[in-house]
Amino acid sequence: NTLWLYLDSRLRNEIRAYAKFRGVIDPTVRSDASSPFGLVAIPASYSDVEEMKLLLNAEKKVFFTVGKQKIKWGSGKFWNPTDFMNSSYRDVLYSDDRRSGVSLVKTHVPVGAANFYLVNSFNGADRLNRIGTAVRAELPFHSSETALTLSKKPDEKAAFGVDVSAALGDVDAYGEAAFSEFPTRWVAGLSYDYKYSDADTVGFALEYF
Repeated sequence: NTLWLYLDSRLRNEIRAYAKFRGVIDPTVRSDASSPFGLVAIPASYSDVEEMKLLLNAEKKVFFTVGKQKIKWGSGKFWNPTDFMNSSYRDVLYSDDRRSGVSLVKTHVPVGAANFYLVNSFNGADRLNRIGTAVRAELPFHSSETALTLSKKPDEKAAFGVDVSAALGDVDAYGEAAFSEFPTRWVAGLSYDYKYSDADTVGFALEYF
C-alpha cells in the first residue's frame, strides 16, 4: 500500500515550490524479513521525501531547479550506464522508478529543439570540492536523438556518456555507452508497442548489456 502526497505552489516572480512525499505499508512483510539473498532487511513500512525543490527561471531563457529532485539519463529500459547523477541503480522489478531524488542544482538552457544542462550534485558533499558536476547536450535529428554527457565526481575519474535513440518504422532502437575506465559499460535494445484496442497497448523490449 503506497500513499503519495504532492504539494505544488506558485510563488512570486514565477517561482514554483514542489514537494512529493511517499509512505509505504506492506502487511505481507514481517518486521524481521530479509531479502532473498539475506543481505538487506525489508521494512514492513517506511516513509520518504522523494522530491523537494524550487523551480525558477531567468527571462524564460535559462531554467533552474534547486533541491532534491528526480533525474534519470539514458534510454535503456533495464539498465542505464550513462545515468551518472544517481548513486543507486533502478529496481527493474517495478515499472516506475522508485528511487528518491538527488540533491542537485540543475541549469537548463533550451536552444531550439536542443537542450543543454549543467548539473551540480550535492549528495554527500560537506565542502565545495566535494560537489559533483556534469554537463549534458541533447540533440535531436529528425526521428532520432543523441545525448552527450560528461561527468566528474569527487574521488572518481571523469566519465563520458553517449546515448542514441531512433525510430526504425514502428520499432524504437536505442543504445548508450559510458566511458571512464575499462571495461566500457554499454547497453543496446529494441522496443515495440502494439495497440490492440482503443485503450490498451502491449509492449515488447529486447535489451542486451
